[in-house]
Amino acid sequence: MNTCFWPSKRFMFERSIHAPFMAFALIALPLLSITAQDSRVSQLPEILERLDDESPDTRMEAANAIRRLGPQAISAAPKLIGMLEDTSINSDGEPVAQYYSRALAGLGPLVVPELLEEISTENNYQRSGICEALHQLGPSSSAAVEILIPKMSEASKNDRWAYTYVFEGIGPKAAAAVPQIIEQLDSEDFQLQLVSCRALAAIGPKAKDACPELLRLLDEGNLSVKGHAAMALGNIGIQPGLKIPESLARTLEHPHFVVRERVLEGIGRLGRDANVVLPTLENYMGDSKFNAPVDVALAYFRIGGEPQKALDQLTEIASHFQNELEAVVAIGKMKTAAAPAIPMLIEKLDSEDPDVAYEACFALAAIGDPKPAILAKLDEVSKSSDQFLASGAKRAAFLLRAIK
Repeated sequence: MNTCFWPSKRFMFERSIHAPFMAFALIALPLLSITAQDSRVSQLPEILERLDDESPDTRMEAANAIRRLGPQAISAAPKLIGMLEDTSINSDGEPVAQYYSRALAGLGPLVVPELLEEISTENNYQRSGICEALHQLGPSSSAAVEILIPKMSEASKNDRWAYTYVFEGIGPKAAAAVPQIIEQLDSEDFQLQLVSCRALAAIGPKAKDACPELLRLLDEGNLSVKGHAAMALGNIGIQPGLKIPESLARTLEHPHFVVRERVLEGIGRLGRDANVVLPTLENYMGDSKFNAPVDVALAYFRIGGEPQKALDQLTEIASHFQNELEAVVAIGKMKTAAAPAIPMLIEKLDSEDPDVAYEACFALAAIGDPKPAILAKLDEVSKSSDQFLASGAKRAAFLLRAIK
């Protein structure tokens, strides 16, 4: 079983619903005008003053208010960059500085020159926070590539991790950094290996020179590194002379669920170019002891396997409590090929597990059949007292009606 924690959709939804109310309890009414969606730039001076408040929660909400203002609050950039030195923790146990980074990213591309001007600051917390903002800005921060590459060779381990994290956010536009990232795959620090794999995955086909090293890590890396190397290989794609699909399929012999799950994701990303391993995946689909049954069925479909065979397996899995949620999500990823599962998904809308019902909503939306009976059922579910489920049903119905 995968024991790694990852915030669920429900967790993130409930956090978005309840966070403002917790803030009011902590900060009181004066912050109402700041946190409202219609905040105007005229409020910026007051918001900036609250960044100096003694309460970490007040400072966090001020940063959130700046993020909502967006590019019109660009004058807040110097103050936010300075605030990245803040090592405080808010009432939820989170570093407040991460909210300053998000606010900086919310200012948009105009903030990139100011961030790059301060990237060489001696303060470790500021450098990390700036890199977080650049990562979140994505391709619009591509000017960072030529500035960070020369710093890589002399940088500390932590800084190299942070710079590589920036490259991951930038994606294909960070292709010039591929040689430096490849060098890090030989690091003794698995965290640096891992973020390097993720950056190469984000860069995609332009990182093809990394494939030999990624194949080595597929054999030699620890559990996390093996998995991320597999997903990077999947994003980069087939390369002449390298039997990437076969190497990935052999790694499925590893017994750990996390490795198998990510290897199957890597195989799926290769698409039909990996159909040489269809027989291998079909064998695993027939193995009742294989501990990644949902992932193998979906990968089988994605590389060109018979859709009905994959759907039958996923539908069978969805009929049992164990892996039910994952199976419903996977069925949605099959999109129109999963149309035969519509009756089962409609039944799942009444599941006692609202998370399953929520994912069934979006599986139906992904299949894209706006039949009146489906819309009527989604409308019914949208009246659920469970706000999370109701929001999913409303969104799914909206998406289906847009198809008409």
